[in-house]
Amino acid sequence: MGVKLDVVPYKWNDHMCYIGKVRYKELESIVDIRSDISMNRKIDERRVDKIKQYILNDIPATFFPPTILNSKAEISYKDQNVLEVKRGCFTVIDGQHRIKAIISLMNESGSEQRDLLNRMELPIFIVEGLEDYQHRDLFYMINETPKNVESNVSERFAPKLENLLGLKFISNNKMFLNSIEWNDKQSREKIVYLHMTDCIRELNLIIYPLIKDWFDCERDLIYQEAEYYGIVEGYWLCYFELIDTLGQEEQGFFRKKITLRALIENLSIRIRERQEELQAKAEDKEILIDQIKQVITNSLNEMINKMPIRYTGMENVRKDVYKSLRNYLYFNSLLQAYTEQIINNSIIQQILEKIFEAFYDERKLLTLSTTGHTTDGQIFEEYITKIISNKEEFLEYNVSAVKEIAATKQTIMDEILSLRRKEL
Repeated sequence: MGVKLDVVPYKWNDHMCYIGKVRYKELESIVDIRSDISMNRKIDERRVDKIKQYILNDIPATFFPPTILNSKAEISYKDQNVLEVKRGCFTVIDGQHRIKAIISLMNESGSEQRDLLNRMELPIFIVEGLEDYQHRDLFYMINETPKNVESNVSERFAPKLENLLGLKFISNNKMFLNSIEWNDKQSREKIVYLHMTDCIRELNLIIYPLIKDWFDCERDLIYQEAEYYGIVEGYWLCYFELIDTLGQEEQGFFRKKITLRALIENLSIRIRERQEELQAKAEDKEILIDQIKQVITNSLNEMINKMPIRYTGMENVRKDVYKSLRNYLYFNSLLQAYTEQIINNSIIQQILEKIFEAFYDERKLLTLSTTGHTTDGQIFEEYITKIISNKEEFLEYNVSAVKEIAATKQTIMDEILSLRRKEL
């Protein structure tokens, strides 16, 4: 007696077709899985192994799209939606790797796993009586015509920690749905989701080592821990709150991938500054997590500000550029106290742009002193106060001459002052 399948029939061109399902345990007896490269691609054993692992991760939850089969077997359709395979086998048009994986597991698994596998069914689509050339044509159409999913789209379906945390944040904070760009790789109007997950990955590298001992789970499952997720959520809630206070052009700047990574660079610095203090709090989980959240909030507040002097440095996606941009944001934070005095003064802005460029465009992070302040920061503030206090004198400078200055942070002020002497 042959294998009986529950199916729904319909006609496609001159061929009878059947949509139905087959039990895993019956696949080997009705499907010819032998490799025939004239009719299908060569079986990739690594791909088979990945599918096997996918099935074993959670057998009852396994999902596959319909496998497409060509029937040259002797079959008989009954009116009660039953298709009987009397003799022969189906050949595979699409889905040979999943069938090979299932058959392999059925032969290798222990009794407990086999019991679960025996209850599973695979959806199938059977086309009756295709000639070999039709089989090949259909295989080509199915496998070559579809557009590949681009990486920025496929990444959000990947079971990676940063993606699981990112999706959980959006799910819990749906008010930001319209602020996310899901499909395109660049956007000034929205934050690209793939750039968000890049930041979350780097954020994990910073915070996970500090608190991992408090969580009794594997690293990839820590997104399920409410306290750990709360740190990541706190980061993005603070980010969105701060950029909402900025103008449209400034918001676009803070949505860029390089700017997002510069924010992470600064957080990494601030965490390292307080490493010993945080480690001292490690015996109390709540205090430790609160301290980490506070460092994150302070770091973002330090970096995300109005920009009276625009960024004119490089924008390549490289680590040294992230560092240069982080330096710019740091100096921009020092400038906030003087914003009102420079915002409507084009000459002062030109001078400050030159000072900014000399300080931040070094492609390396500023060296920190033991007090948490930087020598560079102190020098920078001295320059700013000198310009502000002598604003009237600087207003007489030649803008074109200012633009031509090329100097380092050690010589920039002398170069600026020399313009006045030359004019005299």
